[in-house]
Amino acid sequence: SSGKSPSKHQLSHDSLTESVISLAKATKVDRLIGGAGDEEERAEGAVTWAVYGHYLRALAQPAVMLPFLVTFAAAVQVFNNFIDWWLNKWTNAAERATNRSSSNSIVGNEYANITQPSEIYVDHARLGSMMLDLDLSDYQIVFTVMVLLLMIVSVARSVWFRLVQVSAARLLHDMMFTAVVKAKVIFFDTNPIGRILNRFSKDVGTMDDQLSFAFFDFFTGTLNFLGIVAVTLLINPAVFIPTLPLAFVFFFVRIFYLSSSRDVKRLEATTRSPLYSHISASMQGLTTVRAFSNESRTLKEYHNRQDVNTSAFFLSLATARWFASSIDWLVAFFITGVAFASVLSPALSASAVGLSLMYAIAMAGTFGRYLEIWTRCEINMVSVERIMNYSELPSEPLTEGILPPSDWPTMGHLQFRNVSLRYDEDGDFVLKDIDADIQPKEKIGIVGRTGAGKSSLLRALFRLTEPDGSVLIDGLDTKKVVLQELRKRLSIIPQDPVLFIGSLRRNLDPFAEFSDDDLWSALEQVELKTAVSDLSSGLETHMQEGGANFSVGQRQLICLARALLRNARIIVIDEATANVDPETDALIQRTIKARFISSTVLTIAHRLNTIMDSDRVMVLENGRLIEFDHPHILLQREDGVFASLVAETGAQNSALLRRLAEACYQKRIKRNSE
Repeated sequence: SSGKSPSKHQLSHDSLTESVISLAKATKVDRLIGGAGDEEERAEGAVTWAVYGHYLRALAQPAVMLPFLVTFAAAVQVFNNFIDWWLNKWTNAAERATNRSSSNSIVGNEYANITQPSEIYVDHARLGSMMLDLDLSDYQIVFTVMVLLLMIVSVARSVWFRLVQVSAARLLHDMMFTAVVKAKVIFFDTNPIGRILNRFSKDVGTMDDQLSFAFFDFFTGTLNFLGIVAVTLLINPAVFIPTLPLAFVFFFVRIFYLSSSRDVKRLEATTRSPLYSHISASMQGLTTVRAFSNESRTLKEYHNRQDVNTSAFFLSLATARWFASSIDWLVAFFITGVAFASVLSPALSASAVGLSLMYAIAMAGTFGRYLEIWTRCEINMVSVERIMNYSELPSEPLTEGILPPSDWPTMGHLQFRNVSLRYDEDGDFVLKDIDADIQPKEKIGIVGRTGAGKSSLLRALFRLTEPDGSVLIDGLDTKKVVLQELRKRLSIIPQDPVLFIGSLRRNLDPFAEFSDDDLWSALEQVELKTAVSDLSSGLETHMQEGGANFSVGQRQLICLARALLRNARIIVIDEATANVDPETDALIQRTIKARFISSTVLTIAHRLNTIMDSDRVMVLENGRLIEFDHPHILLQREDGVFASLVAETGAQNSALLRRLAEACYQKRIKRNSE
């Protein structure tokens, strides 16, 4: 969009040619607020497996990332469970050593049956099929080594997971960015800026932060829970008797919670977009707001949108707290039951009771925590779902078609043959069977009331929306031409100048195609050479957002200089002088007449005096071409649409326009006769 500051990559991107950006501004679609029918689409129900697969594939790029992550995570869990199991063995060995010492104590001869004192502390341990004679100090050494290894592998797992997650987040962001940059222009017409910013700010932020930690906890929690189940099965399988019904209760609570929490999360995300749109629109129109003393209304509207978003946000927090509280109560009941069952069981040793109770508590707590993390992970996957939705936007066929000759178009002969256009398959046609033959070097004015189809005609020419019928330039159907090349060969001078943050040079020549002499020559033709030369940095002068450090007139002249550099055979002008002072207006009109003599010029007129000297005028009404001739000839039809448009300007101005049209017509006749 025009208000963005492009990077070098953006400026070099195929879809960000000057013609596309300029014409997007020329269509004057309100991309900030959005109409009543432009409500943001919101998915319903569970997040699909395709979204999870999309995220997992991103985690697996490059392919080495995910296997290493699984290895580190599995190693952490193995070390963790082995340490617990080893601690149990160590406790039992110490208990046996104590019993052995007591049984060998004899009054008067305490160690009568012991050949070596250290034998009291030797334990015969079975490790798989091997029998090991371990001193108690050996248990301590193994325990210490395993703890150190656990610490090292845990750090490696955490660092590696962060690398994997950052790589995945960057990949998903780049995929979405590429899809949005290549998206059809109709996407920007139907989606307010705030809605797009919402995806790139909040949703990407959620993916980077909340989902990252939730997915890490879910991944490690899965392995942790499986490890706890394995150890519990080895020590005290009876713990699973009350666990199974508890699991069903847990899942029931989770399903009950998820049925609402997902939609609440989506609702919170969609209510944020209007808030961003309002902030963006308010900042861009701040001068107007203050000029009309409309601050209170603007602030009230902000508070209304903020209240709606905050309500959804607090509802999301409330449902999450309810779920966590429910899980905690269920875990508390379960632990109480297991504690009584373990203490009353005579078959278990003290260490076994302690370990089984510890694992029962851990299993219940971990299971509850696991479900909570699982749920949080699925809720945050909504952001990936929304990012994925933008990543799959239909793109323009920028490179499909034939490459025209390097000098095409050579004449600028433009033909519209039965051209019709609509913005979606189910919508009404906004252009209806347009037939027009525009000769090379002709200067054509395009007029019509609001909604007549003036901007839609330009969309058909630039293929911003694919039309029905054919648009031919020098006999070549534009549908067959590579879209990127088509837009490069056309130029547009918009009503609102389009300038990027960066150097003046890059704004004049985004693709570095011209020499400094060419740039200075273009600036001289629009009488900006002196002004730019007086700047300390010259062509390297930094351009602020929207060209704020230049006047409105200077911005328009810079856009005109950019068009002069391209020297296209077909020029589109969207009333380039509507917002400038009379002096700049006169300069632009003189430059256009003098420098574009050999070009076919289409001028969308908002002020009729700018097209009265045109060779012909296209009059559009309700998407149809109803009049097409010289202004003077059209004015002879008193009941015609063009005559009524001129009459609506007032009696004095109407008479002036008629005299101007007649004078131009007489000059044309005289020129043709010579």
